[in-house]
Amino acid sequence: MWDDTSAFWKGFSYLIINSHPIPIIYWKEVYTSKCAGSWKVNHWQGMKGKYFEVKAGHVLAHAMRRYPSTKAFLDHYSGGSEPLGYTAILAKLADERSAENNRIVQLAKDEYGDSFASTFGYRRRGVWVPKTKAVDIARQYRDIHGIVDVLGGECE
Repeated sequence: MWDDTSAFWKGFSYLIINSHPIPIIYWKEVYTSKCAGSWKVNHWQGMKGKYFEVKAGHVLAHAMRRYPSTKAFLDHYSGGSEPLGYTAILAKLADERSAENNRIVQLAKDEYGDSFASTFGYRRRGVWVPKTKAVDIARQYRDIHGIVDVLGGECE
């Protein structure tokens, strides 16, 4: 239900347009599109809670697939004697993602040196602006080097 490019896509969605199921990954774009007027005014405000709930579930499911079993996953994400709760696990996954992004940023700075700012940036109103967010720099570095994102927390 999340992404039609995934092997887990079964062609089912609660949002259907012209008899075509729309994967959740595209819901925000559908509901907030300015193209040809607003499709359903303010409908996204009511939907975004469910969208982000499903998105968090996707991140959690992807993280679980990195382990040989659910037990191994829960053993890794335990607060000592018993498994952490849903929110605590998501927070720990976010911390892992942040640490990995920061590691990649440092790797990029070491590799690119003086050309870092000219490589990792974008044009805004005709002026080159270096990127500052670790997530954006890490994403571009992975793209440049063809690195698969093993943490898989990004669901855009």
